[in-house]
Amino acid sequence: GLMPQHDPWLETKVFAFDADAVASVAVDYPDHRLEFSKTENGEWDYAGLMPGGVWPKDGLLTWLHDLADFRITEVGDPSIKKVYGLDAPTHKLELRLADGTVKTIAAAPDRMGDGMWVESSDIPEQVFYLPGWRFQYYFQRINDLFPAASPKYAVDAIRFIDIRRGGESVK
Repeated sequence: GLMPQHDPWLETKVFAFDADAVASVAVDYPDHRLEFSKTENGEWDYAGLMPGGVWPKDGLLTWLHDLADFRITEVGDPSIKKVYGLDAPTHKLELRLADGTVKTIAAAPDRMGDGMWVESSDIPEQVFYLPGWRFQYYFQRINDLFPAASPKYAVDAIRFIDIRRGGESVK
């Protein structure tokens, strides 16, 4: 009876589900969308714009188990979600469980490359800070799932780099 009421500031795990009960996963990135879904025979199928051919099913299952333990480090002020960029999130995960439950988590940058702010459907109306390394761990697992999509080259072979994002180009 002396313990305080369960509040978001007591919990670092803000997104929880049974990874084995996931029926589909949709991942929105700033420039593309990936979708994974179970077929009628229980196999995982993929749809989206990421190249890479064959992808490891084990990598997807590992990623789902990691997502099932989604943790943050601090709580933000939900009254200024727009300042955090959560009115237009740049990354979003949507999981549909076998029972029809839909769980989402959205992320938006706000720390000059240092991390992201996230909003979870498990604890609505609250905002959480996700450090950069955890953002990479939860959202940026493309190389694990699509190893053939990762460029392979020797550093000394690079002659130029052309970066295009948000309508701007830097060479």
